[in-house]
Amino acid sequence: MKLKHKILGGIAGTTGMSAFSYAWSRVAHQQFREPVLLALLLEGKRNKKAKVDSNTKIIGWMLHYMVGAVFSLGYTKKVLKGKQKEGLGKGVLMGAMDGLLGVGIWKMVFSLHPKPPEIAQCRYFLHLFLAHLVFGLCTSKALLYLEGEGINLIESSQEAKKKIDLSKEKRTALSENS
Repeated sequence: MKLKHKILGGIAGTTGMSAFSYAWSRVAHQQFREPVLLALLLEGKRNKKAKVDSNTKIIGWMLHYMVGAVFSLGYTKKVLKGKQKEGLGKGVLMGAMDGLLGVGIWKMVFSLHPKPPEIAQCRYFLHLFLAHLVFGLCTSKALLYLEGEGINLIESSQEAKKKIDLSKEKRTALSENS
């Protein structure tokens, strides 16, 4: 599996995970957005509603995507081998393992940081585990596609066009016979 594909898979997974985190944060009325939490940690702000510098937010996003790329390196062709459904299932399983690792890392960061953000940590860790399931699913789907195991959109559209052309021919033949 190409390194470029793994990194692109990590970008896809991190994007899916971020969308999940932003939605969960909005619904739960909690600050569970990883890039924002990273920015708060970098600036040493405990108040989860505190304003952070825009440059620090950018660094938070960069760190978040870098970690996603590192996590995606563990996804190999062996793990995703087999039919697409099997690959996606294994991707979710990888996401679960990533989730446990992620929870452990965040627990350690919060315990070692002198001013960790004041958030509901148990809820955050549950969210983080679920977010990593999304990461695993999105990463594995992207990798399957990039490695040629997913749907080939060009072939699919060409096949659809052939079917449309055939149905037009049948309609024309039917109208001529009437």
